Amino acid sequence: MQLNNVISKNVFSVDPETQLGQAAQIMRNEGIGMLPVVDRDNQPVGVLTDRDITVRAFAAGIPPTAPVSRAMTSPARTICDDCEVDEALAMMGEAQIGRLVVCDEKGTLSGVISLGDALDHCSADKGAEVGRTLAHRNRNGNGAG
Repeated sequence: MQLNNVISKNVFSVDPETQLGQAAQIMRNEGIGMLPVVDRDNQPVGVLTDRDITVRAFAAGIPPTAPVSRAMTSPARTICDDCEVDEALAMMGEAQIGRLVVCDEKGTLSGVISLGDALDHCSADKGAEVGRTLAHRNRNGNGAG
């Protein structure tokens, strides 16, 4: 199944100059843990996660008034919206991340795909493979949170 059929399209995003505190407020208010960071043309230049805010910024003494560009992960890991869900799962597995930024053919932000959404729409073989990978990572202490 193609990503454009399963992605979350109503995505909140911020620009690199948005203050970290403002980004944290958006995450809290919307119940999300990641924001794509986009340029003027709505093309992703990075992502900001709740972990980036707590570990890279606040724990390092960067104030909430600093721009998200000081704490974001850049470049953003992206995938094209006409790719298959199984391709997204493979990318997430390789990078050991739980979300990917999805772009259209022009490189413009289309949405976000989460690991959970991808697993809901993947082939049975790919789902089993991801399950084995996650179990292995967790057994070895490499799993997230």
